[in-house]
Amino acid sequence: MNELELIRIEEHKDFPVDARDLHEFLGVSHRFNDWIVNRLSEYPFVEDEDYRFYSNFSKTPTGGRPPKDYMISLDMAKELSMVEKTEKGRRVRKYFIQKEKELQLAKKNVLELEMANSKLVEQTLRIECSSLKKQNRALELDIISERSINKIRAKLVDDMYKELRRVENYASSRKNQ
Repeated sequence: MNELELIRIEEHKDFPVDARDLHEFLGVSHRFNDWIVNRLSEYPFVEDEDYRFYSNFSKTPTGGRPPKDYMISLDMAKELSMVEKTEKGRRVRKYFIQKEKELQLAKKNVLELEMANSKLVEQTLRIECSSLKKQNRALELDIISERSINKIRAKLVDDMYKELRRVENYASSRKNQ
C-alpha cells in the first residue's frame, strides 16, 4: 500500500484516513485493536473531532462480533505516524520535518516578496505623485501663460483701437481743412 492510498478525501471529507490501513502501512507489530486503543488513551484525541469509529459488518462473514474500525483526520494520522517507532514512522517524521522547513522557507520568501512589493508600490506612488505635481505645475503655467496671452491680446486690441481712433481723428481733421 502506498501513501496516497491511505487518504480518501472523496469518500470521507473530515476523516479521510482509515486507521486500520495506517496501522498496516506503518508496519506496527501490535494487533490493530490493541494499537488503536493504546494510542487513543495515550494521546488527547477527541471523538468526532479527530476520529469516528464504526462497525464494519462486511468483515465478519462468520458471524462474530464486527470489528471496530476508525476513520481519522489527517492531523491525527500525521501525529500517529510521527510517534510510531517503526522505519516508516521515522520516514514520516523526517518527511514532515522537511516539509516544515520548506514551509518556513516559503513563508520567509513570501514575506520578502511582500516587503519588496510594498516597496515597489511605495516607489510607484512616489513617481505618480511626482508626475501629478509636474502635471499640476504645467497646468498652472498654462493658465498663467493663457492669462498673459489674454492680457497681451487685450493690450494689443486696446492699442489698435487707440491707433484707429488717432488715425480717424487725423483723417477727420485733414478733411476739415
